[in-house]
Amino acid sequence: MKKFLSIITLFLLFLITNLHAQNFSVVPHETSLQGDLGSTVTFHIDLINNSGSDLTLAIVRTQNELPAGWTSSICLDVCYQSTQDSVQTSQEFGSSPIAPSETRELKIIVDIDSTTGIGYIGINIFDPRNPAESVLVNLEPTTLATSVGSDNRPANSYWLNQNYPNPFNPSTNISFNLAEAGNVSITVFDLLGRVVAEPMNEYRSAGLHSFNFDASELSSGTYFYRVESQNFVQTKKMILEK
Repeated sequence: MKKFLSIITLFLLFLITNLHAQNFSVVPHETSLQGDLGSTVTFHIDLINNSGSDLTLAIVRTQNELPAGWTSSICLDVCYQSTQDSVQTSQEFGSSPIAPSETRELKIIVDIDSTTGIGYIGINIFDPRNPAESVLVNLEPTTLATSVGSDNRPANSYWLNQNYPNPFNPSTNISFNLAEAGNVSITVFDLLGRVVAEPMNEYRSAGLHSFNFDASELSSGTYFYRVESQNFVQTKKMILEK
């Protein structure tokens, strides 16, 4: 009996020492924006300090695939040159650490030139003291003349498009690409992480697929949809406005 209790105690200690509470939250207000040629669109992202001390966060632009002539810039307390891919919430970068419980606004500004198309921007946000604790935000600026899915990404890769239209009422199109044939599941969650719909769980061939998601039974609000197939998992946000 004592040996059994010792094993249980060691197991509980293992769980306790491996629990990890993230020190910050990242809340994007939008992940897909459309603009006219010659216009500017701005993505807003809230950085929230959940810890009990001042927090310095690193913001790194890991992807910046834009149509010819377009540029994107990172803005904290100041806006940086479009060529700058990495900044921090520190005095060195004209900013300051985020105080406990403070919400700091991060903006990604995209200048749309005279070329139609769709852009792909990846923003990685992490604590430099613990780079493994990171959040990746994928942003998609588009022109009004561009339909979702009409891009040049490799056909033999996995990817998930932003739903279109977004915001929507009551239905929207969700499209994704499979590098290999396999079972595909799509799950829709609310802001509390509760599953509110499972519109797909079936075998699909390799290639581009799309379907119409009907949210007639859901209330207005922000939802997340997740696509899983093989080792591919990706989640995006959508907004239902009734």
